[in-house]
Amino acid sequence: MSKYDLSMKRLKAIAIISTLTFGLMACEGPTSVRVVDSPAIEQTLFDGRGINVSRKSNTTVSLSSITTAEPNSTQIEVFIVARNSRSSPFILSTSSIAAQVDGVAAKIFTYEELKAAEVRSRNIALIATAIGGAANAYSASQPQTTTGTYNYGGTYGTYSGTTYNPAASTLATAAVTANTNAQINTISSNSDRTLGQLQETYLKPTTMNRGMEYGGVLRIEVPRLSAESTQDILLTINLGTDIHTFELVRGWDITQ
Repeated sequence: MSKYDLSMKRLKAIAIISTLTFGLMACEGPTSVRVVDSPAIEQTLFDGRGINVSRKSNTTVSLSSITTAEPNSTQIEVFIVARNSRSSPFILSTSSIAAQVDGVAAKIFTYEELKAAEVRSRNIALIATAIGGAANAYSASQPQTTTGTYNYGGTYGTYSGTTYNPAASTLATAAVTANTNAQINTISSNSDRTLGQLQETYLKPTTMNRGMEYGGVLRIEVPRLSAESTQDILLTINLGTDIHTFELVRGWDITQ
């Protein structure tokens, strides 16, 4: 094989590696979701954020995407506010909302599902921390083994010895226990904060009486976005006899 052939082969390999590297980097870049412009949807601004409003005879829905420059994950979030102007009472919940991603039905997580997932994650972390702490505490309480080498009369060898210092063992065990307790407190505190945010912000089943306004965050399951692609998302919200639809698109955030 000539030097020219080797150089071309090497150049081709570099090009392939560069392409693969760029593709992997793209798949890890930020993505954003925006509402597609439509004559049936009013657009306005509130506190610098775009609000999209759908008005029907009896009800109104305002929607805003809160997935902006977010990692390429399997979930997106939008915020909705519904108003019952003239309709008979109805229940607003994730059951009255349907989502499709590229024509395929997508899951909308309920508040209870999100809460249960957080509690389960917290419990797993607490169990793992407690087990690790117990193992470390046991290790710290054990006698210490010392090893070394010796030279006696020109003869070389190794030695080992075991010593037990109750005071040092007690201090080491106390330090490990304190560290474990601190980790447990941090896990519990972070989980409580997350559960509080879920309680305050995510949509929960609510009876919408006439004149009432209520809303919250929706978390929707979506596939990870492929390189150089977009996702078409359709949200259908049923409020009494009114049906509101929003078309959204998810794409790579080229502003980053």
